[in-house]
Amino acid sequence: MNDFDLFKSSPKKATPNELDNKVISHINSDLNPSHYRILGKMVSLHGVIGLLTLLFCPQFKLSFTHNHSLYHYFHQTFGSQICMIICGVIFIGTGSLICSFFFKYAELQKVHKSVFLYYLGISSFSLLIFLFFGAELYLEMVLFWCLGAIASSILFFEIIRSFKIKLFYPQR
Repeated sequence: MNDFDLFKSSPKKATPNELDNKVISHINSDLNPSHYRILGKMVSLHGVIGLLTLLFCPQFKLSFTHNHSLYHYFHQTFGSQICMIICGVIFIGTGSLICSFFFKYAELQKVHKSVFLYYLGISSFSLLIFLFFGAELYLEMVLFWCLGAIASSILFFEIIRSFKIKLFYPQR
């Protein structure tokens, strides 16, 4: 407390404008993150999670391990449409869960305002990557995969977002 009193009573010194501008810029970027920064963070996290899921669950017959037993189980048990929904949930939905945990309050709020566009973009980008690596994409499969990917991502994101806000930011 004495240090604080000493600080209050000390003569005021002007800070350099360059330092003021850096501090203001840093605070502004934390309070209002750019869509590019958020999207970059999302793509990075989804990329890592997506690569991990390709170890045990192939997407459009694309796999690192060529172990298709989980895919065949879903396909034989639930049919091709439900299997593709589940694949979308596993590939994009799990990334959404992870992103939600890593995002700061301002990032959560910014994604919340246009969550459908973010996950439509992430899903579309993932499909382009699959095409690039030679995956076999068919319209019906893609539509069901996107349905699972986008719907689960929005659902998972919103659940984790509301949980984090209630737990960590109750005053807002």
